[in-house]
Amino acid sequence: MEKVKSFFNKKNVINIIILILFIVLATIISLKHEYWADEANSWLIARDSTITSLLTKYSAVDGHPILFFIILKFFKLLGLNYNNLHFISILFSSLGVAIFLFKSNFKWYIKCLIPFTFFIFYQYTVISRSYCLLLLLFSLLAFIWEKRDKHYILFTILLILLTNLEIYTMLIAGSIYFLELISFFKNYKTNKQQKQKITCLIILFLSFLFTTIYMFPKNHIATALIPKDLSIADAFFYSSKYPYFVFIISIITIFGVIIYTYLIQKQKKELLEAAIIFTPTYIFFTFLYANYWHSGIIFITFLFLSWIHNLNKNKVFTIFLFLTCLVQIYWSISSSYKDYKYTYCPSREVANYIKEFNYEDLNIYAKHYTNVAVNAYFKHNIFELYYNDLAFYYISYDNPAIKFSYDLEDIIKINPDIFIAAYSSNEEDIQKGQEKYKPLEENYTIKSFHGKAFFKDEIIKIFEYDVYVKRELIKNKT
Repeated sequence: MEKVKSFFNKKNVINIIILILFIVLATIISLKHEYWADEANSWLIARDSTITSLLTKYSAVDGHPILFFIILKFFKLLGLNYNNLHFISILFSSLGVAIFLFKSNFKWYIKCLIPFTFFIFYQYTVISRSYCLLLLLFSLLAFIWEKRDKHYILFTILLILLTNLEIYTMLIAGSIYFLELISFFKNYKTNKQQKQKITCLIILFLSFLFTTIYMFPKNHIATALIPKDLSIADAFFYSSKYPYFVFIISIITIFGVIIYTYLIQKQKKELLEAAIIFTPTYIFFTFLYANYWHSGIIFITFLFLSWIHNLNKNKVFTIFLFLTCLVQIYWSISSSYKDYKYTYCPSREVANYIKEFNYEDLNIYAKHYTNVAVNAYFKHNIFELYYNDLAFYYISYDNPAIKFSYDLEDIIKINPDIFIAAYSSNEEDIQKGQEKYKPLEENYTIKSFHGKAFFKDEIIKIFEYDVYVKRELIKNKT
């Protein structure tokens, strides 16, 4: 009884209230959010692939290690359906928030704000993708960091999980592994439990090697991904819609506060450690691949480093983090409000429209990767052109959907019963597409479905699905 009373102290009661509020708000927004292609494709890959095919082909093709696919597969076996995908991200994000609230060393008011920052609340919870595991894994790692020698098996497991979560987290885990190796050889004679550490370090090396082998780019993979310009500032309080001088001020402020905090606390060794852990991932972002939402990985890595190096002791740092939280909470409110009020992606509406026809017997062609979001609402692939009847989009040169020309002449030649031209760009590109296929309207009825993707305080994508249905099908339906 005394333990129960001691647990329900003032701080813990506040933490419980914040956690409940996080779960309730995330659930409300998630129930209204409509999944887009990236969310759908992960689900379909997990649903329609074997573990063997994931390891030999599809993980590398999709650009994500196997961990989240296994989790999706597990929940699918438990009976979870696609309409409830958001429960997975809410579950893991909530666990991460709980550990952060109850175990981190940040100021109490910072703890109350962090769960509602943009990347943690909206981009990595409402949007149901593998990033929902980031806060959980990094919080667990930070929690055992100082006592990792006593919990080296758990420490090893966490690094293996990070290695198989994202390419970016694999690089972070690899950097931590590098530091562990240096520490091990430097303190070899005084190391306790040497055999256990050696075994764990060997297992970790084999894990990195295994992940590298199955994720190594295959020759047949289409190089269709174009990096976005990201900066450190994007992870904190800068948005691309702000003037350029705000970007300059943001960069100076961020680096100034971080370096000042480490040096004023006489943590030169920790500053070097932070640079080693962070640099490989940032190089990957800069020169290989990054997208808008990846800046959140920088933010959560920053929280992890701040936690293990106890930077919150400095007032300047705390003020900086407080202001960052306020800006990001504004982004969370902005994106959540728009997501709740408007349609994010109209794929469910498109699927319901197709179900009005006898779609099993129809020849359906779909243009653009965005259409995979429609496929997720069916128990199997409905598109004629998809590779080996897989419901997900196989980004590879041996995929006929990539080789196929969607010129007007080719569509007329194939004469599909339903043709879906999907767009995820801007009004100008959509208008060009509609003009391109306008002659189809002679034999087809067109119905358009609209959506908008939100990021921070702006719209980053305009979704449009133009569904061309043969006129005789419309007549038969009526």
